[in-house]
Amino acid sequence: MSKKQKKRWTKDYARQVLEQVECSGKSDVEMARKLGVSPQRIYWWRNRLKKQTQSRRAALPAFVEVTVADKSSPSRPFEIYTHGERKVVVWPGFDSEQLGRVLAVMEKSSC
Repeated sequence: MSKKQKKRWTKDYARQVLEQVECSGKSDVEMARKLGVSPQRIYWWRNRLKKQTQSRRAALPAFVEVTVADKSSPSRPFEIYTHGERKVVVWPGFDSEQLGRVLAVMEKSSC
């Protein structure tokens, strides 16, 4: 985005920009200059999204016990949200080792 263009920063757009900053290896100031925004905007969004993530995590239990009542009946898929706020939908009959590997990859940086 050039300095002349103005784009409204949504949460999704802010996440994209912050991911670009992280993956670039450049400082916030350098990336802000490249994007034509003030470094304070990058700092503000990073802090806002971090606070929202922390409050959401505090409200959720770390572990939830899952019990399958009747393995013969069809069940619905469930969703798992990672700390990086990515989501994976798990369908009945999943392979737990494979799911563990997928989650480990999802938790790593996407750079």
